[in-house]
Amino acid sequence: MNDSLSALRIWAACSLLITCGICTAEDWPTYQHDNQRTAITSERLQPPLTHAWTYTPNQEPCPAWGQSPAKQDFWQGFFDLPPRVTFDRAYYVASAGDNVYFGSSADDRIYCLDASTGNERWSYCTDAPVRLPPTVADGKLYAGSDDGNLYCLNAQDGALIWKYRPGTEDRRIIGNERMISLWPIRSGVLVEGDTAYCAAGLFPQEGAYLCALDAAQGREKWKQSIEVSPQGCLLASSSRLYVPTGRTNPAAFDRATGRVLGTMEGGRSGGTYALISEEALIFGPGSTRQLEAHDLQTKDHIASFNGNHVIITGERAYLQATGEILTIDRKGYFDRSREKSKLEARKEAVRKQIREQGENAKNETGITLKEETQNLDRQIAEKNQEVLACILWRKPCPYPYALILAGDVLYSGGAGKVAAFGTANGEEIWSAPVTGNAYGLAVANGRLLVSTDRGTIHCFTPGR
Repeated sequence: MNDSLSALRIWAACSLLITCGICTAEDWPTYQHDNQRTAITSERLQPPLTHAWTYTPNQEPCPAWGQSPAKQDFWQGFFDLPPRVTFDRAYYVASAGDNVYFGSSADDRIYCLDASTGNERWSYCTDAPVRLPPTVADGKLYAGSDDGNLYCLNAQDGALIWKYRPGTEDRRIIGNERMISLWPIRSGVLVEGDTAYCAAGLFPQEGAYLCALDAAQGREKWKQSIEVSPQGCLLASSSRLYVPTGRTNPAAFDRATGRVLGTMEGGRSGGTYALISEEALIFGPGSTRQLEAHDLQTKDHIASFNGNHVIITGERAYLQATGEILTIDRKGYFDRSREKSKLEARKEAVRKQIREQGENAKNETGITLKEETQNLDRQIAEKNQEVLACILWRKPCPYPYALILAGDVLYSGGAGKVAAFGTANGEEIWSAPVTGNAYGLAVANGRLLVSTDRGTIHCFTPGR
């Protein structure tokens, strides 16, 4: 009997080791996991999860712009406007190895926590709020502050390695009820290879800058004046940098030189949420409460869709909207949407011709502009049906604030709760309470980390 029980225990232990070996641990080294802000990790963290620890700060986050923007835009005809500059609602985290890092907009510090216990290991004090999460790369921690400096710290002990100020001088102003630099860094720090990138400034007329630095020593590689207000984490494709601007569409720049490549045109989205997929830059949700997709190369508008967050992986895309979550055939959806966008652009051009020439004027094929408009309306309606046919499943989801993908599980954040959904059918498979609205999610090294607008960071681990 004892021999049988021992053999069973050995078999169970070996099975656990094999399973854990397959579920490779992975860091979450920057905001939304990577420089494309995909919010995807290959690490499998299989629910149900159990609560491991909660970190409660002395002060809750102090967002720069609050949560109540102007309610109407009479000039453009938009009403009940949602907040768009929302990059610092929670203490979003980065995590590498056994450390968890975040910056504080309340007490102006960069923190390191023990990932196993949630206890504070060290903190580093800056001179103004740290509004975006740090980035971990090659044993160093990079963060920007409203004091106008980019800080490079030793990731293990918080010792300062170097700091860099993009602004021309140390000028301070009253901003968002705090004393800040005229050139605060509200772009986060993006590290790609041996180069660290950041953007500084709020008011282009006073100077705003996009910078590239040697990541090891802080030496300036190039610095360009830019005509936008950088607010939100930078993104990088293979050749370009994308700068979110909050209330307007993101701007594109050459990664090698900082040369301006233009702003994403069309739509009235804005917002500080953005990600790069295989074919598109997706950003929003803005005045219209929609996400916009634009071609990476041409900047042409591809699609608009209602939603707060989207995960794009392989043949599928997972879209989180207020009250629901759905998955779509990625290629089919984008192909049909691209075709629909071209039809809508043509219809707008024809309507302009009608205003100038009248609806009985004829186009180059000999039919009247009125007839062409009717044909376009029919084609657009058909294309709409084709787009809807790309939806594979649709499920209720009362968790609208955050969405990430870990292996084959979607994790979603809501009001006082975090939940998990299976990607195969969208069924909710686990949930747990948290303190506040769960705006930040990360999966790293066997842990789900949840950041809320109350400043708490909750850690969940697989049940035993």
